[in-house]
Amino acid sequence: GDTTRSFQPSQIDIKTAKVDYTLPLKNNVKLEAGIKLSYVKTDNDARYDSLRADGWEKDLNRSNNFIYNENVNAAYLNFSKQYKKLGIQAGLRAEQSHVKGNSVTLSEVNDTTYLNLFPSVFLSYQANKNNQFGISYSRRIRRPDYEDLNPFEYYLDRYTMAAGNPYLQPQFTNKFELTHTFRQFLNTSLGYAHTKDLFTRVIEQDETTKIARYVYKNVNSSDHYSLDMSAPVTITKWWTTFTNVSAFYDHYQTIVDERNVDIGSFGFFGQTQQTFTIAKGFTTE
Repeated sequence: GDTTRSFQPSQIDIKTAKVDYTLPLKNNVKLEAGIKLSYVKTDNDARYDSLRADGWEKDLNRSNNFIYNENVNAAYLNFSKQYKKLGIQAGLRAEQSHVKGNSVTLSEVNDTTYLNLFPSVFLSYQANKNNQFGISYSRRIRRPDYEDLNPFEYYLDRYTMAAGNPYLQPQFTNKFELTHTFRQFLNTSLGYAHTKDLFTRVIEQDETTKIARYVYKNVNSSDHYSLDMSAPVTITKWWTTFTNVSAFYDHYQTIVDERNVDIGSFGFFGQTQQTFTIAKGFTTE
């Protein structure tokens, strides 16, 4: 067997500056604006040693030094207005991102800059005292974790290795949602989300060595359909419940090893919470 030891110091420096401004206007109109600057630097220096006959020896196949820098400059503008039964909220956020990954061990540097716009719209309508409707749209971004960008390969065991991907791109999601609230009690929502460049971990196997390799990659796209219902119920003065049920369908499209992958699956989730008041100031769930 193998006997190893490791020392993995990690230094993360985060600097942010943020300014927000709110301007209430006539006729139930409100404007909001702001900017945010953020700087992140991580330095991960992993040292692995293997026990040999003459003592501990540095394992060059596992030891790794990876430095990551990220700068995001963002600005946003929001508009909201309440007009009788109709509520309107619209916003736009712009983000300029500059990311740089430096694998000192592999002498590999990846430097990218990109600009993105993220609009959002939300409409609410109070049809009557018992029914409220809502419709929303938003575009979102999810960036890879720092370790997912580290290109260094390391062995999990003799037949399995893992590695990051310095060319991993952020994923973008367009989300639509319809909501209905009945008597401020039963909440129902129907949602659809399309994600482009979804990143996920895939498994590759070398047919010669039979070694499996875990690595994050951007797949083509995914579609998520969901139906959610939730309701709080007061049974007695000392017993309340909250129940939530969800049904969803996920569909994925990508190409793996020059083969087209087109799969989908259904899922279901349910949860109920019971809260009991034992005495004044004491509850249990």
